[in-house]
Amino acid sequence: MKIRLALVLAAVIGRALAQDQQQYDQNDQAALDLADKAAAAPQEQAHDWRLAVEGAYERSSPEPGDTPSRDAGRESVDLHYDPSLAHGLHAVLADRLDVNEQAPYGTAEVNTLKEAYLSWQVRPEEILDLGRINVRNGVAFAYNPTDYFKDGAIRQIDSINPAALRENRLGAVMLRAQSFWDGGSVTALVSPRLQGTPSSGPFSIDLGATNSGNRWLVALSQRLAQDLMPQLLLEGEEHRSPQVGLNLTRLFGQATVAYVEVSTGRSQPLTAQALGESAPSTQVTRLATGLSYTTRWKLLLTLEYERNPVALTASQFAQLAQQSLLGFERALAQVSSSQDLPDRQALFVLAQWTDAGVRHLDLSGFVRLDLDDHSRLGWLEARYHWQRMDVALQLQEAGGSSATIYGNVTPKALGQLLVDFYLP
Repeated sequence: MKIRLALVLAAVIGRALAQDQQQYDQNDQAALDLADKAAAAPQEQAHDWRLAVEGAYERSSPEPGDTPSRDAGRESVDLHYDPSLAHGLHAVLADRLDVNEQAPYGTAEVNTLKEAYLSWQVRPEEILDLGRINVRNGVAFAYNPTDYFKDGAIRQIDSINPAALRENRLGAVMLRAQSFWDGGSVTALVSPRLQGTPSSGPFSIDLGATNSGNRWLVALSQRLAQDLMPQLLLEGEEHRSPQVGLNLTRLFGQATVAYVEVSTGRSQPLTAQALGESAPSTQVTRLATGLSYTTRWKLLLTLEYERNPVALTASQFAQLAQQSLLGFERALAQVSSSQDLPDRQALFVLAQWTDAGVRHLDLSGFVRLDLDDHSRLGWLEARYHWQRMDVALQLQEAGGSSATIYGNVTPKALGQLLVDFYLP
């Protein structure tokens, strides 16, 4: 693989694995010392609210090393408020405001109302929620076929990190009921149609993006063994066949987790969706499966295989680019809006290293490789933590020809310097 991000990531992994065993005893003692200090430390008072303020400087270019490059700035404010209103009743509010600055276009604001709902604990084992809720389903790291409420939910992409994409998005307005018992739970929700089309207004709550049709979901979890608790999901949406999903994880040994996430149902091909054409739907099974291994040196390694049979093949993508520029652009927009996997088949490699040789320094990165057209997308982050502040450097790079999925990612190279402040 020619991508430099992959080489850097491989070097990080190699160094960590080489030093893993030698550092084991030292880390055990450090963990014991840290536990003693934590036990002696005074407990911080819990707060109803959390506020994060982020400043970002970004430089991007059409190709790695090319000029002219583009400079941009961004300020973001992320608020989470969870007050208790009465016994068994509390409210949840989560909102993010991004202020983007890019010469010569000026300043543009985008507000994302992530959550705003009331939660009532009817009984210790029963909960009712009403309002805008960000429902996140799935056990895979990068591609979640059972995450049925991700479609159209992102107003602005500040990072291609899958965890950030799942966090910084719109919830859907719904009524949700949850019931729990020893070893299992069931969740049922209904999400009504409230608005027909999405809104581009900077401060819109954008109900058309999340509630453009009637939807429902039932999810059942039941423990079958000490380390085996599958989840079965059934989802229905207006003008679409029901989808059946399964999430399953299993622990092997003390450090390895295997997982499978699958969703099956009838669906139209991406080309028909992009061109607005009517095409017969076929039975489609979307899949994400992988292994995650945690070393004794605080390094998490994940290898994930992903499959989406309705995505474009390399030849279909190239043909669409030649035949219809509008259809080509719609296909890219459809992939971005739906947050579905753009690849027929892909490999995703992730490394997350906590205290990477230096205390409070975390390194993480991933590479996604399209197994059909061999284009690739990579991302790296180095983040240093203080008590109330983080400083991070993020690098993103895409590679591939113009007739490939990631060869059309713009910009091809991007770097961000981030400073985050946390209150309280």
